[in-house]
Amino acid sequence: MAEHPDWYGTYLQRHVASFLHERIWGRLLPTLSGMAGVTMIDLEPERSVAIGSRYHVRFKRHRIDGAISTFRTDSALRFWSNRVEPLSPDMEVWSLALGYLWDDDRIQYPLISLRESMDKIVWVRPLQVAADGAGGQEVTALTVETVDLPDFDLTTLTDEDIAEAE
Repeated sequence: MAEHPDWYGTYLQRHVASFLHERIWGRLLPTLSGMAGVTMIDLEPERSVAIGSRYHVRFKRHRIDGAISTFRTDSALRFWSNRVEPLSPDMEVWSLALGYLWDDDRIQYPLISLRESMDKIVWVRPLQVAADGAGGQEVTALTVETVDLPDFDLTTLTDEDIAEAE
């Protein structure tokens, strides 16, 4: 870009997103490859990361309303349809969207989201960690304006709550 800064002005947002995703994927491959329990899936057109057998992650650009863009293929529809009630705890698999908030034609901050379908968000949270007044760490939540977005505060769960849910 230093040699031709004028080129950026002619790029479509889709091109900019593709370029960013290629660079991010290029950085993730050497970072995550070889980690225990992590499988990198790089079979065009799918690129995703499996963490153990419970979490599958795809990298996505999120708009301010939390929406993501993807082609409505059978594979994508299946990937983004997380079950609210799994058939059994042993079969629980969660598909997550890891990415960034794109606003004002630039990356605002990294975030992660869980969806019930391609179009329905369960929750979305930024991956920003800031120090609170007591010197501890605090994660701030991204506010998404939608009626059916539940608010989950899992920080108040105790070991008893977790044992009871199992």
